[in-house]
Amino acid sequence: MRSLPTVDNFSNLFELPVLLYVAAVLLHVTDRVDGIYLALAWAFIALRYVHSAIHVTYNRVMHRFAIYVLGALPLWAMWARFAAQTLPWRSAVGGAAGVLLSRGQSLFG
Repeated sequence: MRSLPTVDNFSNLFELPVLLYVAAVLLHVTDRVDGIYLALAWAFIALRYVHSAIHVTYNRVMHRFAIYVLGALPLWAMWARFAAQTLPWRSAVGGAAGVLLSRGQSLFG
């Protein structure tokens, strides 16, 4: 007899975290790693640990979902920042917006 939450949790490790692995490789190859990316990556990892702990213990779906969403935010922030710094359409969107985003600054203040 196998423990389904443990098996399900293991399979989850091959879903969203794969995007972190790809982002880490791309950031390293393009030499864009900085403190902001590292903080976002560690936030994602910490929240994945919390997600896994909930999944293999009491497994309340709403708690797990809330942590999943909170954990996804740093990952999507990493990808959005990387896109703003890297993709060629950045200059077409607006020079000032592209410069601010590439420096990690807010557009609104």
